[in-house]
Amino acid sequence: MTGATARAAALKDALTYSESLAREADGVLESYTARLSELSDMVAPVSEKTQVLTQARLTISRAQQQTTEVLQHLAAAKEEEATVLAGPRSDSDAFFASMDRLNSALLFFSKYRSLQMSEQVLAMAGKLRREGLRLSSEEFQSVLRRNSSAAASLNSGAGAPIDINTLMPESPRVELKRLAETMLTAGDTSCIKMFADARQKFIERALPPEVSSVEDVSARVGTMTIDGKARAWSLGLRAATRQASAERLLANAIFDAPHDAVAFGEAASRTIQSLVRAAQSVVSAMRTPEKVGCLTDMGEELEGALPALVLALTGTATRPLWEALQSLSVSLQAEARASLAEFESSLAREGTKPPAPDGGVASSASHTLTVLRRVFARPSAAKRLFGRLDSGISSRTGRHVPLDQDPAQAVRLLSMVTRILDELKAGLAARAKTCKDPALEAIFMMNNLNFVIKAVEGSQELGGLGVDWVDLNRPLVQQFAGEYFRASWQPMLEVVRETPQGLGDGRALKWDREKVLIKERFTRVNADLTTLHMTQKGWTIPDSTLRDSIKDAICTQFLPMYQGFLQRFRSLPFSKTPEKYLRFQVADIQKMVQEDFFASK
Repeated sequence: MTGATARAAALKDALTYSESLAREADGVLESYTARLSELSDMVAPVSEKTQVLTQARLTISRAQQQTTEVLQHLAAAKEEEATVLAGPRSDSDAFFASMDRLNSALLFFSKYRSLQMSEQVLAMAGKLRREGLRLSSEEFQSVLRRNSSAAASLNSGAGAPIDINTLMPESPRVELKRLAETMLTAGDTSCIKMFADARQKFIERALPPEVSSVEDVSARVGTMTIDGKARAWSLGLRAATRQASAERLLANAIFDAPHDAVAFGEAASRTIQSLVRAAQSVVSAMRTPEKVGCLTDMGEELEGALPALVLALTGTATRPLWEALQSLSVSLQAEARASLAEFESSLAREGTKPPAPDGGVASSASHTLTVLRRVFARPSAAKRLFGRLDSGISSRTGRHVPLDQDPAQAVRLLSMVTRILDELKAGLAARAKTCKDPALEAIFMMNNLNFVIKAVEGSQELGGLGVDWVDLNRPLVQQFAGEYFRASWQPMLEVVRETPQGLGDGRALKWDREKVLIKERFTRVNADLTTLHMTQKGWTIPDSTLRDSIKDAICTQFLPMYQGFLQRFRSLPFSKTPEKYLRFQVADIQKMVQEDFFASK
């Protein structure tokens, strides 16, 4: 207990001592606070003067800098005169640096025209810069002329991209770029026109004469001219696309945006316009079946070229050229549709024409199959004819969008082919009806349907499209073959098959009457055979298999009946001159049919 009391007493003494120390510290702090306040009052005027002096020093420093800048700009024209007048050939780096300094000086004094001597400096520096721009322009033209000749011999492999170094080596490209930057910075755009004029001829050189010519193809006679023009146009488009892609890279290497698009647009404008004009002349030409194939071929070529051309024609300045090509794509597709519809309607008008006298394949049949094969030779025929007319155009992005790949296009294509073949058959049937001879009518229809069926089956382009039509119409070939036999040989079969009751037995008919009937029957058969021989030796069946089957049918169906006819009446004394009536033996008719019938080539 005594130890705890002692510790408590010691702790109390310590706290008392600590409290006295705290009071002494508070007194010291209050003393220092008073002194610091006095010191702050004494230093405040000095601080204010220091801030004023610092601000004055900054103002003087800025004034010195501005004065130095003014003096430098004032001296720019005089100090850079010799370097500028020496031109870029003397020392290109120094020349471009001097032109940059002149530009800076002109910009400075244009901003501070209130300065003394600013107008005088502007006049001097402006005059010197104009001289520098003239020298830059001359050098630009010279470098461009010296280094553009390499493009004149461009004939690298067909379809291969053109290397920009073939158009112009790298060193002159760099020099032209610096000259162009100097001129364009000063507002001189003559370098763009010089570039366009120099490169324009090389782009135009890619076009064949048929495309670059202003002659209107619609004024020239004959579909072969249009077909040749279309082929030349396609070749020209390929070559121009390759050339234009390389020329755009060259423009990009020399000019910064947006001047690169302007320069290329001016260089390529005439070539693009020539391509569009030549294609439009084909579009506006008279509608013929051959024209459909030309238009689909041209549309296919343009469709393939647009992805490359959209890169070459990027930029606001070249947008009109791009829109012209897009519009052309729509025109080609629309006119192909219209020409095909016109071709389809023309088949119905074929019914007013008489068939060929030999019953052979009508020109309209062979022509129709040729047109269809040409039109559908390309896998994209359905897309070109039945895709949306606005496909390929993106007005918001300016990028190429391929034509639709709509599955319904294949159905429409199949329907159209079937419809055209039906129109062809209807036209042929109408022509056949103009024949006065039913046998020739049947031969004509048999030949033409057989031709169309064989042509469709043997066509890689049409085989899959016309299979249903072929299956439906194949039986008609044999049907018309049967109609021919009935029209030509059935009347004689009826004559040789008849055996009147009591003929030759002396009871039903008197012998004199019997002899007259026999003579009439031989006379009729002889006359019919003679007529058939004279007529049908001028007819034709181009298909050898079909021709042989017709001849075999005649020999197997008519000759046995005729043989029985001869055997029944040859031994009867129906005439004093039987050789007059027994003119044709079975072997004679067989030889006549095999060698003379359908002999026309």
